[in-house]
Amino acid sequence: MSRNYKITILIITVIISLAGGVIGGIIFRSYLINSSFGIPLWGDINLSDNYQQGQVVISQPKKVIVEQNDRIAEVASWAIKNKISFYIKKQPVPSAQEGVFNIKEYYLPEDKAGEGLILTNDGWAVTAVKVSKSLGYIAVDSEKNIIAINKSYFDEISGYYFVKLNTSDLSVAQFTEPENLSIGELAVAFSEGGVKTAYIEKVNHYPDYNLVKSSENDFSYLKISEENLILGDICFGLNGSVVGLYAKQESLIPISYFKKLLPSLLNKGEITRPYLGVNYILLDDLTGEKKLSGAIIVKNSKGIAVERKSPAEVAGLLEGDIILEIEGKKISHDNNLSDVILNYQLGEEIELTIIRDKERRQIKAILEKQ
Repeated sequence: MSRNYKITILIITVIISLAGGVIGGIIFRSYLINSSFGIPLWGDINLSDNYQQGQVVISQPKKVIVEQNDRIAEVASWAIKNKISFYIKKQPVPSAQEGVFNIKEYYLPEDKAGEGLILTNDGWAVTAVKVSKSLGYIAVDSEKNIIAINKSYFDEISGYYFVKLNTSDLSVAQFTEPENLSIGELAVAFSEGGVKTAYIEKVNHYPDYNLVKSSENDFSYLKISEENLILGDICFGLNGSVVGLYAKQESLIPISYFKKLLPSLLNKGEITRPYLGVNYILLDDLTGEKKLSGAIIVKNSKGIAVERKSPAEVAGLLEGDIILEIEGKKISHDNNLSDVILNYQLGEEIELTIIRDKERRQIKAILEKQ
């Protein structure tokens, strides 16, 4: 038998084997998978029969995953420009000889104390790094420019530091307000260890849930799915905008919280919050036959409903009053009283619409410093 004849027989055998595998796969999917699980032979996977509330179609799932990964990579390139790095300032190291290279004079990746988010192009940033003058920190932008730190302010409620950098040419990201987020939306954080992903599970969330809330201390968070985030992680949406900063217990502090504190830093040189001075329960957090809304003023665990000498007491608010609106904005679980008050500044007069003794009334209060 000639060599060419043997090669021809081998090629024909391989072709027949491959054809048999393809035909077998088609028969398997057509008769077994399609009949057993309802998966079509060609095209999209339609799950509408199983999910009657709406049509669910997974079209080219592999392409969707690739596009999402490409999008995350694009967001990562933007995020680098919107973040600032912090290092403990190095002291001059005397060289044995003038002009001799000494690596100890340079800031290495392992020297980084942490990162922060740029809030304004004129140098305001927020970070979980315990920036203090006693240790002497410096900041480094995405272009590796070393920037001096002028001031730092610690916010006890969030656990973050506001930092004023000695610069006026920084890149600032877009910010996403909580009301513009959707349940199931993907958020990503970037760190030295790689990419961390999380899904928004709830927009108005209270990690330390208390039925009775304070008008000054109980702000809403974003509930997320990820447990591996740590204090200081900055979460971005797939549109490149900042969603929030990680706080605790699978919760993000909305970026809007930090934005609202900036005016007091710019105008007063300190972190201050407008003070009303009431304790309350959100009525739509309660389950009952009647659907209620608003915030009813009640006593807290210390027996206080309206703080003494507070703007609320001066305005005449009483225990049992139901606050329906502030300046026309309805108070509810989605518009928590504490979050709404944070929109105003010290010295501003606000009009509250309340119900007292089944009568609707308007009361004005001037917000003060606590």
